[in-house]
Amino acid sequence: MQIIDGINENLHFISEDIYIYTYTLCTFTDLVKQNGVQPDRKELCKEVEKRFTPYIGQEFGGVDDAVTFYKIYAIACGFDVRRYTTKKWRGGEIKSKLVFCNREGFAHKKPRKDQDGGVDGENSQRIFRVTRVGCKARIRLYMKNGLLVIDRFHEGHNHELISLRDDSSEIVAIGATKTYRICKEQVNGYENIGASLNDFKNFHRDVKCFIHERDGQLFVDHFKEMTETRKGFYFDYDLDDDGSLRKAIWADGTARDNYKIFGDAVSFDPTYSTNKYSMVFTPFTGVDHHKRSVTFCGALIAREDYESFNWVFSRFLIAMGSKEPEYIITDQDPGIIKSVPLVFKTARHRFCMWHIMNKMPNKFGVSRSDYNDFICKIDDIIWDDELEAAEFDGLWEQIVQDHGVGVNDWFADTYAIRGQWVMAHCRDLRMASIMRTTQRS
Repeated sequence: MQIIDGINENLHFISEDIYIYTYTLCTFTDLVKQNGVQPDRKELCKEVEKRFTPYIGQEFGGVDDAVTFYKIYAIACGFDVRRYTTKKWRGGEIKSKLVFCNREGFAHKKPRKDQDGGVDGENSQRIFRVTRVGCKARIRLYMKNGLLVIDRFHEGHNHELISLRDDSSEIVAIGATKTYRICKEQVNGYENIGASLNDFKNFHRDVKCFIHERDGQLFVDHFKEMTETRKGFYFDYDLDDDGSLRKAIWADGTARDNYKIFGDAVSFDPTYSTNKYSMVFTPFTGVDHHKRSVTFCGALIAREDYESFNWVFSRFLIAMGSKEPEYIITDQDPGIIKSVPLVFKTARHRFCMWHIMNKMPNKFGVSRSDYNDFICKIDDIIWDDELEAAEFDGLWEQIVQDHGVGVNDWFADTYAIRGQWVMAHCRDLRMASIMRTTQRS
């Protein structure tokens, strides 16, 4: 005797093997053709695990449990369920219950008269999809000793079943509602999906629980598979002592080809922190001949320290065939400043002008009466790409003396590294005026 309680536990349990097809981690093929379906003489069946397959004599504690179990079986097979007749005794107790495939029976065409009377005054027929084709798949249950017992089970279908493609290669990450709508378009109607919107949402929840402790491994496995199936794809990763993913880097063939052509100037920006795992996304970005941003490589790091940056820069060069850019532009993170000259032997290290200029108001003092005058003068010489280096040096000295910040340590240190960020001192670099900040990333 098998009494089904807690069907929700079964839904969670089968998330790995059967119910998975309703989620976007899988793709649909061999979809049901809704128009003009011709019943096949040979009925179609799909083998499903015994624990999810109905059998004569199976017992259930109630109607909802029985219907839910049959829906699970239907999802596994690739069809939808439609409740049908419920017979009751005079006292209101359930006598028997029939649950059908939603393509049971035949739809009757009803004549419809158009407003204009049709063509030559004749009645016209309503055009509709063929959805019912006389499928006999069903279960019948009858009440015995307070339990619903299956006494009839017809397994075969006379129409195609929704099936999975064995070599699912497309993976998308969208919500349950949008997935449900996409599936509706694929099978020509909500009634042909094989699951309800709530089923999609519940499975979305269950799949998150299922992969909670496995997401890092799923990430690594996915990119490893891409290195084997996609030409030119590069991927590397590093784990902590406890086996946690802490560093990863990847680049596809197109990105690597773009680097060969547009890799003279590279922006590296480690400012994008992910929400859930607090890992930092660090893209390597360049500019093509149309002045559009192109991504050469992407990386994730758990810590913004010298070791992480050194690892990422080293793998970046490996991915790009050891070709160094003419210059790489970053912010002034101490770990980056230390690792760049150790990894890039010939590339020039530039600092993001936006980051430096963003600090300048606070370093000068926004409450000072001469603040606006000072900022205007500094902006004019900092961003001017036509000034010669000597001209810039003279104007800088004059401005800081006029405003009394010549002895300020921050201004002195910033001026000392002017060759790494000021436009007048970077004119010899190609695309120096195009790639001046990390905001390209």
